[in-house]
Amino acid sequence: MTRQQIAPWARSYAQRLIHTTTERPITIVTGSSPVPPSARRMYEHLIADEIVRALRAQNVEARQVITIGDDEPLRAIASELPRETERYLGRPQNQVMVGSQNFVSYFVNQITDVLDEFGVDATMVTESEMLQQYMPQILRVMENESGELPLFVQCPHCEQLATTSVTSEDDHYTYRCSGEQEFRSYSEGRRDITVRGCGYTQTIDSLQDLLTWNGVVRPRWPIVMAARWSELGATVEPLDQRHLSSSGEVSSVYARAATYYRQLFGGEPPAAIAESWMQVRTQPDEEPLDFFLIQDLFDIMPADILRYTMLRARPRGNTPNVIDLPSVPELITGYDRELGTQYQAAMLASQLGQNSQDERLIMERYAGSYNDDILHMARNYIENYMPDARRLAILEQPATELSEQYRPAVQYLYDNTNNGLAVDDLERVVQRAADRVDNSTAERLGFFQTVYQSTLGRSEGPPLSLMLAVRRDDVRENVRQLLAGGV
Repeated sequence: MTRQQIAPWARSYAQRLIHTTTERPITIVTGSSPVPPSARRMYEHLIADEIVRALRAQNVEARQVITIGDDEPLRAIASELPRETERYLGRPQNQVMVGSQNFVSYFVNQITDVLDEFGVDATMVTESEMLQQYMPQILRVMENESGELPLFVQCPHCEQLATTSVTSEDDHYTYRCSGEQEFRSYSEGRRDITVRGCGYTQTIDSLQDLLTWNGVVRPRWPIVMAARWSELGATVEPLDQRHLSSSGEVSSVYARAATYYRQLFGGEPPAAIAESWMQVRTQPDEEPLDFFLIQDLFDIMPADILRYTMLRARPRGNTPNVIDLPSVPELITGYDRELGTQYQAAMLASQLGQNSQDERLIMERYAGSYNDDILHMARNYIENYMPDARRLAILEQPATELSEQYRPAVQYLYDNTNNGLAVDDLERVVQRAADRVDNSTAERLGFFQTVYQSTLGRSEGPPLSLMLAVRRDDVRENVRQLLAGGV
């Protein structure tokens, strides 16, 4: 799968859709809450986009629509938000303010930016606007249900949404704001926060009376799914593990949504894609994380490579796909060899270079070009995710003893690098030093391995000429000690 290719699993699924549905355009619906864009959240949208691309490649009209749950209760406060935002917990998200900016707009702008980086072509709609026209019809269907109804109704007294309930009782309905909900804030440190209803209670004769209240009336998730299928003409909906059983079949949530869809709109629900969810492993021996910000991934690899990494494996139902951050250099090389070479050069430059001039020299000599963006990504990778075994550092003392057969070569290297030389001159010195050993491949390799073991503690490394160009004094001191027997 290269830059121009579509994932094989997406082509296969597109073929299946072409042969099983006559609806055009084929519409794939995905949903999102206004939250910081994470790998897990974005994965669903990327799956849909990849299938849309596969359909369009077959000259089939297709589109993706993303719905934003803008009037859902606010259940968590992101770390980037001010602590004062906690006072809105439990209230409709489209009534929350972040400074002078609306909460929903604040995060939708972030989501849009990420989708643009990934090249996702999708239409975005808010669920509050979409649901408004269906609410009278939805409430009429609910009049036939008993017990607690699947509704959020904003309290007219305390403005809470998450602590409320509506119960069908005999020939009337009782509204209560008496629930208790646990929420979480990551602002200025993680805290669990309990929000309690104000105790307001009211009896109403008809559910339609709720529409006259000055506040949000929102059905729970299965009904929202049904409404958006109808409004958007959904053909396909990807389902993550929240909507799948342990066997990979659709869950009761999806089944209830299908029932409501038949009751409300008289149709059959869209096809379900059993998708995986995305996790991120930050270190080789650690368990992968469920939540990881996309922006943190953009900080260590280009967006097109991240997209490739997330989509190359087939979605596998209840089995997560994992992004392995320690393997980022290999992922980049596997996708684009030239870019991979630049990334490797940037890692060398970040670890060996002592200033911007050194970094430029290393990248231009090793990769043929300098790329500031790649250098920035490599620095972030080294700082946060590079395994210790891969890190480069010039040792203070030699990590090996000098075999006498290599002494003439090592001595020549030391004697002829005492003055500042250009890289080309240093390359010639290194080759002449290697010529001081037996002219066999094995012996020449042994000389280089000796120097690398001495200076880096490993049998291979970057070109010696580059190491000498940017860390001459450190390398020569190590070589001096090697010649002196480690003294």
